[in-house]
Parts: sequence; structure tokens; C-alpha cells
Amino acid sequence: RPGRWAVLCFLGTAYGGVPGTVHRVHDDPASLSTAFREVCAEHDVVLTTGGTSRSGVDHVRPMLERETRVLVDQLDLQPGHPALLGAARRSAVLALPGNPLAALVVVLLVGGPLLAGFSGRAAPGLVPVTVGVDAAGGRREKLVPARRRGDAWEPCRAVGPNMLRGLSEAEGLLSIPRAGLVPGDRTVVLPLPW
Repeated sequence: RPGRWAVLCFLGTAYGGVPGTVHRVHDDPASLSTAFREVCAEHDVVLTTGGTSRSGVDHVRPMLERETRVLVDQLDLQPGHPALLGAARRSAVLALPGNPLAALVVVLLVGGPLLAGFSGRAAPGLVPVTVGVDAAGGRREKLVPARRRGDAWEPCRAVGPNMLRGLSEAEGLLSIPRAGLVPGDRTVVLPLPW
């Protein structure tokens, strides 16, 4: 999807990266492995989108388990699960989930520090904040698009893993623990780089 790659390239430059080539590959093991080896030979950091689940029809995860040393097998995070971080012979590989918001959360949380490290910049930091509204917890910790309202923060609407609308009005990603939050609770926000 051209729009998704434009956003990822923009985020890469925000963290000091220089976008390289974009490869669209057929979703079969042989094509993926061939393209993966080619891009790893040319680039320091490789991003993939989709195919990271553990189902029989997702081919990226098994390929990365064969072709890289997996450093992070998945994130216990919503959205953002499943994602992988691996080390190939020459490249760092960040495999993003297929859902758009989940992919962007992983880029902001893991890709930003990774690219900052490659470019010699300081990694983006978390900022302590106060929450102004109830925020429901869940099975996993959540990082949701949020904005400041006065002195407190609140989640944006439309924050499902397949939705980008909430991110368009957000100032950062708010961390909501499994137990949830009530007004006055303290948590952290990952500021957005734009």
C-alpha cells in the first residue's frame, strides 16, 4: 500500500534514517526469502509489514526465524502484537504487524530508538503525565493515541489496531496498564515525532 510506505518513510527520516528501496513481494516463502536476502545485503535496517502471526498462511515469521537471530519475538502490547525484531548478518530487521495503527505503534516504540541508535541520535523518551479520564485496561498493556486536555491526557477516539483516525489528532501514545486508569492516575506518554 503506497500510503503506508510513505508514512513509514516519513517516520524513518524523522528518526534520522534515509529511506531505501521498497519491494512488494508475492506472499509465498520462496519469493519472500529471495527478496529478504537482497534487501538485507543492501540496507542497515529492513522493515516488513504483515505476515507476523503464527498462522499457517503467514510466511514472514517462519522466514525470520530461519534467516535472523530473533531478538524480540513479540510485544505484549495492544496494538503492536505481533511484531518481531531480528538481527540478520548485516541488517536489523523490524517486522511490523499488518494492521496500520499497530504497525505505526511498533515503528514509534521500537523503530524510533533503533533508527536513532543507527544515526547517533538520542532515542525518544517517555514523558510522565496525568490522566484526565477513565481509560479501560485489557489483556495487554495498551499504547493508544492520546492528546492533552488542559493539564491532563485522554485517549483519542478511534484507536483500534486498524484505525489511523485517532492518530491524526494525537500528540502522543498514552500507556494504559492492564488494570486501566482513573482520573488523576500517573502514567507515561511517548511523544509523536511530528
